[in-house]
Amino acid sequence: MVAAWRYEPVPSPWGEVTVVWRKGGGEGGEKAAAIILPGDRNGPAEVWKRRFPGIRRGSAPAILSLGADLRRALQGEAVRFSLDSLALAFSTDFEEKVLMACFRIPRGAVLSYGELARQVGVPRGARAVGRVMAGNPFPIVIPCHRVVRGDGTLGGYGGGLAMKETLLAWEGRPMPAPRGRPPG
Repeated sequence: MVAAWRYEPVPSPWGEVTVVWRKGGGEGGEKAAAIILPGDRNGPAEVWKRRFPGIRRGSAPAILSLGADLRRALQGEAVRFSLDSLALAFSTDFEEKVLMACFRIPRGAVLSYGELARQVGVPRGARAVGRVMAGNPFPIVIPCHRVVRGDGTLGGYGGGLAMKETLLAWEGRPMPAPRGRPPG
């Protein structure tokens, strides 16, 4: 059987989150190939539909379960995600190290790009970590919203800064005050 792209929409307060997966995509059942946030650079739908040719709506039990977990997380609930439902394929060892270290950041905690770089053994790699975070194929599950700038400000986020700020607030981390800058 030839693999075919499918997607499952997940409602959120910011718009539709899309789980892209591949029917007949290999061993271990269907797994998510990407999670696309509303406002993400991969959206609107016309863009990601070009990225995944022939994509159509469809579902599978593992994808429905992931979608339900995403929906709960996007309503502020604490969800313990697993990587089992993701088709993990990274271009480089560095990307894998960074994304796996990000996955381990606990709910309610944040790290700076520089701190994350130091954790993966590249002490001067904050910008490289930022590029990996910007390309994270599985936001929310791999919680790149928990990575902030060294001065404590939010930095960027594919779903927009309002989404990042809300996700952090739900986790008990209101928007951090900038460090090292005078007020006003």
